[in-house]
Amino acid sequence: MTTEHLPTGPSFSGAKTRKLTGRIKVHPAGYGFVVPDDKSEDVHVSGRNRGTAMDADTVEVETWLGGKGVEGRVLAVLARGRAKITGQLGWRGKQQILQPDDPRIGGPVTLTGRVPQAADGTAVVAEITRYPDVPDGPIEAAVLKVLGDPDDPRTEVEKVLAVASVEDSFPDDVARYAAGLPQEVRDADRVDRADLRDVPFATIDPETARDFDDAVAIEPGERGGTRLWVAVADVSHYVREGSPVDAEARKRGCSIYLPSRAIPMLPEPLSARMCSLVPEEDRLAMVARIDLDRDANIISADFSAAVIHSRARLDYPGVAAALAGDTRGKRRKYEPLLPDLRAMDSLARKLRKARLARGALDFDIPEPFVELDHDDPRLVRAVRKSRRDPGERQAYSMIEEFMLAANEAVARSFHERGDDTMWRIHDAPDRARLEEFAVLAQHYGIAIDVDEARTPKGLKAVLERLKGHPAEKPLSFQMLRSLKQATYDVVNLGHFGLASQDYLHFTSPIRRYPDLVVHRLLKTRLAGQGKPAGGFKPAAVAPPRRCRAAGR
Repeated sequence: MTTEHLPTGPSFSGAKTRKLTGRIKVHPAGYGFVVPDDKSEDVHVSGRNRGTAMDADTVEVETWLGGKGVEGRVLAVLARGRAKITGQLGWRGKQQILQPDDPRIGGPVTLTGRVPQAADGTAVVAEITRYPDVPDGPIEAAVLKVLGDPDDPRTEVEKVLAVASVEDSFPDDVARYAAGLPQEVRDADRVDRADLRDVPFATIDPETARDFDDAVAIEPGERGGTRLWVAVADVSHYVREGSPVDAEARKRGCSIYLPSRAIPMLPEPLSARMCSLVPEEDRLAMVARIDLDRDANIISADFSAAVIHSRARLDYPGVAAALAGDTRGKRRKYEPLLPDLRAMDSLARKLRKARLARGALDFDIPEPFVELDHDDPRLVRAVRKSRRDPGERQAYSMIEEFMLAANEAVARSFHERGDDTMWRIHDAPDRARLEEFAVLAQHYGIAIDVDEARTPKGLKAVLERLKGHPAEKPLSFQMLRSLKQATYDVVNLGHFGLASQDYLHFTSPIRRYPDLVVHRLLKTRLAGQGKPAGGFKPAAVAPPRRCRAAGR
């Protein structure tokens, strides 16, 4: 543990204080917020009370109730959150220095050891060898790698990979393991599985998708209801606990998507072959069967390890065109599927209506899309914000609703049985941040009740009031920034953004390791119940660690 240089702060004589630990998120302006380990309200830390803590450090803080809600000051840095930094080479007198990219690094960064020959202004990645021992004090670092021209978009990609210690290629033992896997479903793989090859599954993905980790099907249910099938590639059958490919997947945690390429969590023989639900081939899957009444209320759900046979590979533009009545040319294959697609569209609309009615948030903010020049990838051709047309958006929303329904159904089954799992949680926003947003909104004539806004329905009502306002986009963005990040945890706190009491990630084990953990835990339960579990025999696994990630 590193003892902090404690800043001279105001006297809090008589104020009720307590100590806690957590991770600090530092703003470029110098202040920060500590996210407590005990899940209590975030702690606002002013610049003068931050001590030597840097962004992402684990710290001990003393807290009190102040004018900005819960405030505090750093008492000690318990663990450093970053080991590498990026920047450009420069000089200060006769000392070569690093000019850091991150504006949150306030102190000078001097370079030690052997510095590679490179021109001033060259982008490099360096490892911190000495952290500051006074607020905004000097940092020492050693250059690990010269990245190149800072204006080259490819350099930015290399920065991301270098700082996160992500390798583009897989280790030899992982590549050998993946290459040695079977190229088709064998008889031995079908043991202890439900045979669902007669269910009319199909995949619906973007036109450019290379792997298909989920497939859906719909059938009439009892008394005017609907039976929804969601099949997800059974990655856990091939990625066995303790194997080289499992260790590498756990290390990577997820697939990473960059402007120039994607860094997959799993080798291609898995992600694009045996764990991809390609059409007209048998594939192993974990399947959720969800029965709903005519109003799309869930009646029951069941799960199994299964063998499926996808009938078709569909895409969002094609589904949108077919639903609009266009099945000409290459889209003629959609024509026999139209009854099912219309039934899916109707069900998805009902699910979405119910989800929004319970308070789920819906931020309609277009995603930025970076397009690099085909001839010279150093040049950015365009940075545009992608927004699907209404038809394609509805096709995308259809699959989104089905995946959300499957995730919730699996989560609910764990909750009802009291079984441990890795939950996807999203806690309520901090009062302090909402109060800051309320002050901003007040300047635009929008009054906000902070207590009410800390409930999903209350915050959704604020979003409704923003619609059509001249400042809708910037205010919506600021509101989004006031929310906490969704995280993974072994304690279920619910998902605020989805207004869901029980939620987890089940539908993307090709690109997210937590989904793989959930599949293994679900198989353990199924095996204990005597249900099809794919012959799964669980190994001793360390409890899942708490981690943060973007997305629902």
